[in-house]
Amino acid sequence: MNRLVIALIMGLIIFLIVPYLYIPSIIRKSMIAIAPAAPSAAQVALLDESHWKNWWPYYEADSSKPNNGTYYYNGHPFRAGKKFVSGIELISDHAGDSTKGLLLFIPHGKDSVRITWELVVNAGKDPITRMLRNKRSKQLQKDMSVILQKIATYVSNPENIYGIKVEHRRLSDSLLLMTRTNLPHDPTLTDVYNMASTLQQYAAKTGATVANAPMLHVRQTDRNEVEVMVALPINKVVNGAGRVEFKRMYPGNVLITEIQGGPYTINKAFQQLQQYAYDNQYTSPAIPFESLVTDRTKEADTTKWITRIYYPVF
Repeated sequence: MNRLVIALIMGLIIFLIVPYLYIPSIIRKSMIAIAPAAPSAAQVALLDESHWKNWWPYYEADSSKPNNGTYYYNGHPFRAGKKFVSGIELISDHAGDSTKGLLLFIPHGKDSVRITWELVVNAGKDPITRMLRNKRSKQLQKDMSVILQKIATYVSNPENIYGIKVEHRRLSDSLLLMTRTNLPHDPTLTDVYNMASTLQQYAAKTGATVANAPMLHVRQTDRNEVEVMVALPINKVVNGAGRVEFKRMYPGNVLITEIQGGPYTINKAFQQLQQYAYDNQYTSPAIPFESLVTDRTKEADTTKWITRIYYPVF
């Protein structure tokens, strides 16, 4: 009997002491993911909760879907807390105990962002609370390794953040015929295609072959006037004459997006491409332009127009 009592007492002592020996009073956990994206992309994905449903990793065993701002993974609920310029609290509630982690995003090199999750938890004074919180923090760390990878994958795709697909290409040496004019209003289709027709006629006159769709650039010069430039890719060097100029576009890096839709969609895509270039610290050495893939004179339905936007960068 005495041995049994002694054994029970020793077991109780070990149970009470071990949590204090192996579990620190402050539990610290962290995870890191690197994404080839601008910090502003992570800022949008994390601080704008409308994006959360797009990157949150739903666990197959979870029957719960997002509800009133609560997201579930692996049976555990998560919700957003306080927001900061470069991060946000991620709170997980469990058995009446709220655990607050911190999601942060900072630049990593020139063209990447580092997304980190940091957790600092008071382990508690009694051994049971200490063990439960230690177990909970380990599980959260496992969950966050999956969540961070989902965030990194999401922000790496510009289409998720900017709403357009962005391609990086090397622009080949291009030969162009170009003409320009100033108008007191935005150019109409008639204005643009009359200018393109002038270039086509000049190309035929000089024996040049048209190599691609007409190119358009419109710039507001002052409050009451816009400058309209239309260019036509051709296959050989020719001399300009009158209002027709010959231009050579030298090889360089360019961002390209292709969209379908009318003027509003085109302008919105152009703005988003500009924002992408700005967020990724690109500088534009030349004017951007639109390639009018669809012949607008033959397609009246603007929702079917295909436009390719080129944005030179370095």
